[in-house]
Amino acid sequence: KQQLDFVFEEKEEAVLMVRQLSLEVEKLHMDAEQKDKILSAMMRKSKLDSTENRMLLKEVKLSKTKRKKAETETEKWRTSSGPRNGRHTLRNILARQVSSRFDFYRAEREDKSSDIGLSDVDKTRDEDNDNGFDDLLGEVLKERQECSPHLGPNMPQESMEFDKAMRLDEWVHSEAEKYHHAIEQRHQLELDAFAEQMQLKEDKLGAYRWKLRSAELE
Repeated sequence: KQQLDFVFEEKEEAVLMVRQLSLEVEKLHMDAEQKDKILSAMMRKSKLDSTENRMLLKEVKLSKTKRKKAETETEKWRTSSGPRNGRHTLRNILARQVSSRFDFYRAEREDKSSDIGLSDVDKTRDEDNDNGFDDLLGEVLKERQECSPHLGPNMPQESMEFDKAMRLDEWVHSEAEKYHHAIEQRHQLELDAFAEQMQLKEDKLGAYRWKLRSAELE
């Protein structure tokens, strides 16, 4: 009779253990379903991140198109402004040469006039030469002033547009790379954490299964 009572007690303990293990297994199933939902949400988020990456790539392509357009406009501007720039440089050189020669001639004439006396005819001839140099210098300076407005306003504007396009392209590239790297790093960390949690749950489930089988064998 004592042995039967002892067997019944062990049976009741085994039944209670089976119930507890059943509850633990049910809890593990619920956790697994929750993890599946989390994994599905992570997959949807990954798809959204891929969509954002595609949008960033489109922006990069658009910036490249703008950059090529700016380079084309800059090349056109250089081609169209090349002859003007050359004429502008030649006129500046000519103006400087004429001005220096005129100053040298005037200084030389003043030195000579101070050393020796000049007649009225020589003075009149020198004044005519001075007027000729003044006319030539004035004409060259006038042409230089007329040439500079055609060149001045356009060059800074084209250069600024080209610089803006270059900066925009570099910024889009850097932001796209940073964003893509951050998304990959965050996604990898989430996957690692999820895999670690699933491994812990699997270990617990294996331990409970082993206990359940041991109880059944007993």
